[in-house]
Amino acid sequence: MTDYAKAEKAFHENRERLKSERLARDSGVPVQPSRKVRSKKVRQVTPRDLPAGQTKHAIVREWDLWTKTQPLEGKATARDARKFFLELKAKRFPTLLDFRSGSADKWQVVHGWLIDERGVSD
Repeated sequence: MTDYAKAEKAFHENRERLKSERLARDSGVPVQPSRKVRSKKVRQVTPRDLPAGQTKHAIVREWDLWTKTQPLEGKATARDARKFFLELKAKRFPTLLDFRSGSADKWQVVHGWLIDERGVSD
């Protein structure tokens, strides 16, 4: 393995670790900082591990951050919510959309949360 490949691999591993720690921190679940340990594999906290209320809270918080970066005119619409959902869906593991929804469509669940919490127009 070349030095470049090793550096690239380390970069991507660190990026994924930081992403999972940010998700855990935003959700309020206490997680010890992961340390590089060769003998043990550090388990990452995923949204699937979180209770439904904390997943909802994390998605609504992400929505609030996302709307600040978008040129929205007035109140956010269902079209804006769909764009947000598709951007979340395009993100790699771990994603906020990795929650158990039973037989319900995840778009419908997230859209309902956004309507309830932030008054997104339908």
